[in-house]
Amino acid sequence: MNFSVRLMNNNDISEVAIIERQAFPTMWPPIPFKRELGNKFAEYFVIVCKLDEHLVIPEPQPNTSFLQKSVNKIRGLFFSDKFDAKDSFIVGYLGIWYTLDEAHITSIATREEFRGMGIGEMLLIAAFQRAFQRKSNSVTLEVRVSNEIAQNLYSKYEMIEVGKRKRYYSDNQEDALIMTADDINTDDFYHQIQIKIKKYLDKHQNITLLDDK
Repeated sequence: MNFSVRLMNNNDISEVAIIERQAFPTMWPPIPFKRELGNKFAEYFVIVCKLDEHLVIPEPQPNTSFLQKSVNKIRGLFFSDKFDAKDSFIVGYLGIWYTLDEAHITSIATREEFRGMGIGEMLLIAAFQRAFQRKSNSVTLEVRVSNEIAQNLYSKYEMIEVGKRKRYYSDNQEDALIMTADDINTDDFYHQIQIKIKKYLDKHQNITLLDDK
């Protein structure tokens, strides 16, 4: 399988809405993607997974290992008795709002079947690439205080906790941490992120990122 990132368009809305419901089942109202795609102060990106024509996905086996369950789920996406086979799927999306010199990540989510495969990191890299391109001074987002996995990823890309929003999440009144990377338009910060991106690409060689220029 090969993964690439591109701008979201109206034809992607139905697939992205599925990912949104998986990632944020209690969020209401849902993101009005059609309206957001027309917002000149926002951008949405998607990660597309394309099935390599030379790849053979293993037949389901009668065991219950995590790896086999994941393979079975992915196989079920590409092949179905009810529908025509597809050669690509959207497996993650990212929303960014631009205000003054800030790139604010408003939403970042991965399809359930593809979690743990580096898609979230790919989305975060895309956010930094766009922030560099737009000469933003900072990248910021909110994250649940309980979501340590996400916090560790953001910390890896030099984002630090700068505040807290009390009872930010309406489903359970959980607090949100505000995490921010400031002064990203300096040469030093840019080179730090480029080193991290290179390490990511060395590990994930089936990835096509945004053009960084």
